Amino acid sequence: MPATLADVARRCGVSPATASRVLNGSTRRPAEHIAEKVMQAASELGYIPNAQAQALARSTTMLIGLIVHDIADPYFSQIAAGAQAAADATKRQTLLAVTERNYDRTVALVHTFTAQRVDAIVLTGSQTVPPGDTRLRDALSTYQRAGGKVAVVASELEGFTAEAHIAPQNYEGARQLGERLAAQGCRDFTIIAGPETLDASTLRVAGFSDALTTAGLPAPRIQRAEFSREGGVAAGSEFARANPATGASGHTLFVVADVMAVGVLTALHQHGIDVPGQVRIAGFDDIPSAQDTYPPLTTVGLSLAQMGRAAVAGLFDGTPTPWSTWFAPEVVERGSTGA
Repeated sequence: MPATLADVARRCGVSPATASRVLNGSTRRPAEHIAEKVMQAASELGYIPNAQAQALARSTTMLIGLIVHDIADPYFSQIAAGAQAAADATKRQTLLAVTERNYDRTVALVHTFTAQRVDAIVLTGSQTVPPGDTRLRDALSTYQRAGGKVAVVASELEGFTAEAHIAPQNYEGARQLGERLAAQGCRDFTIIAGPETLDASTLRVAGFSDALTTAGLPAPRIQRAEFSREGGVAAGSEFARANPATGASGHTLFVVADVMAVGVLTALHQHGIDVPGQVRIAGFDDIPSAQDTYPPLTTVGLSLAQMGRAAVAGLFDGTPTPWSTWFAPEVVERGSTGA
C-alpha cells in the first residue's frame, strides 16, 4: 500500500501539517533540520506527493493547457514544441489537447482546463465561431476572472482580450509571396484555399490576390479544399484533371498551407505533371518537411516555434499585459517555383 502523508509525519515525529508544508512546496517552510528529516522519511517510505495538494500549497499547478486543432499538422506541432520549451524554462509542463477544428470541443476544453486550475491556457489556430455564439469568449473570460492567463496564437477572438496575442502575419506574408512570383513573370494563378470560414485561409487569399491586382495581373482562380494533406491531394487531382499536363504549362498554384501543398505535389506527380516545368507551386508556413519534398517547396516562413515560445514566455516573464506581437514573414524560394 502506498505511503501516506501521515506515515511520513509519524516516521519523523512531526505533525501532518508540517510534513505537508515541506513536501508540497509551501512558502511556510519549517526550519531546515526539520525539513531534512521530513524529506529523508519520505524517501525511505517511497512517498509520492499529491499533485492537488501541492497545487493548493503553492497556489499554482505548474501546468499550462495548450489547445491545438491538429497535432499531426506540423504547423501546430512546431508551435507546441516552442510552447513546451518556454514552459520548461518556468518549470511548468504543458497539457496538450486537440480540437480537430470542432468548436464545441474547444469550448469544452477551456472548461476542463479551468476546472483543473492550470496556470495558463494557450489557444492556437483560427476559431470558427458560429454567428452570435459567445460560449468560447465567455468561458475564457470566466477562466481569467478565476486568475488564469490566456495567450492566443491566431487572429484575435472578437470581444475577448487575451493577456498575450501572437498575430501570424497571414495577409502580409501572402502579399509578399504574390509580389515575388509576379516579379518573376508568373501570370496565370490558381489559389488552393481552405474553407471560407477559416480566418487564416481568408487572409492569405486576400493578401495574395491583392498583390496580383497591384501588379496589374488577372484575379486568380479560387479552388476550395479541406485544410489537410488529404485535402491537398484531392485538390491537386481535381486541378490535374481540369488541366492536363499538355495544357498546364506556365501555371502557378498558391496553396494556403504547406500541409496541403505536400498533398497537391503528390497528386501532380501522380498525374504526370512536372513541377516546376509545367506547374509552379508555392505554400505557406515553412514546415520542416517543406525542404524535403520533390522539388523542395517555395513557401512563406512564420517562425512557428518562436511564436509558441513567445506565447508562453510572455505570460510569466513580467511583461505588462495585455500585449501583442508578430514575427516578420519571410518568403523562402525553393525548387517548386524554379528557384
